[in-house]
Amino acid sequence: MSTRQAPDTETAISAKSLGKVYRGEHQSVTALKELSFSVSRGEFFSVVGPSGCGKSTLLRIIARLIDATTGDFEVNSREGSRPENSVVFQEHALFPWRTVQKNVEFGLEMRGVPKQERSSTARDYLRKVGLEGFEDLYPHQLSGGMQQRVNISRAFANDPEVLLMDEPLGALDAQTRHVLQEELLRIWNEEDKTIIYITHSLEEAILMSDRIGLMTSRPGTLKDVYEVDIPRPRTNKTRNRSDFNELYSELWDSLEDEVQASMELRRAESQ
Repeated sequence: MSTRQAPDTETAISAKSLGKVYRGEHQSVTALKELSFSVSRGEFFSVVGPSGCGKSTLLRIIARLIDATTGDFEVNSREGSRPENSVVFQEHALFPWRTVQKNVEFGLEMRGVPKQERSSTARDYLRKVGLEGFEDLYPHQLSGGMQQRVNISRAFANDPEVLLMDEPLGALDAQTRHVLQEELLRIWNEEDKTIIYITHSLEEAILMSDRIGLMTSRPGTLKDVYEVDIPRPRTNKTRNRSDFNELYSELWDSLEDEVQASMELRRAESQ
């Protein structure tokens, strides 16, 4: 793996004063409040925070799956012919009636890409995640880790401006997760994509990211942003570095306060 250059100075995503209120019949819940940040083109930007702080809500707003209540954001697109984003969730969203090959081709098919081109593209990305030879199988014939490889392949194959990933490896066993972390880094290194990555794992965030945004307890806002000044390429052996462990301790010291606040909030709401 070649050493990756620093992210572009051009802004890919900017958000200003984002807020989200979920309004129920008897009460409302403020998930996000006055959240602002920017992500450079080609940057791997992770978001961590306590459970229920609005991380997934933020991702869904950027994916345009839900609307923000207040504030706004912008994706600085370069080419109008490319999709603005692709989303990878923790639970794979593969079509059970389509083969692995046809699942990866789906986004390209919806965009009207010619059959031969989308077939070639799908096979290329399946090869990159180690699934060459599995093209004609169906999702139920694959392990969970293999299904998520298909999911990641489909997202990259669609060639989005921004890749949005919500705990994509969270449901996998530790060994599979470590393998896919390295594979995802390798593909990102080759593709030069802008990624926003939601994770509960501080170790994963440090291993993968250029910068890490730490969110407060609900209502979620950005508490701080940490630079990950650890040389690339990174592998699982990177976890043994002293600077890795120093950053982990710094992140946890800040996150621990928010976890405690989140637990106290849930206890108060349950009474």
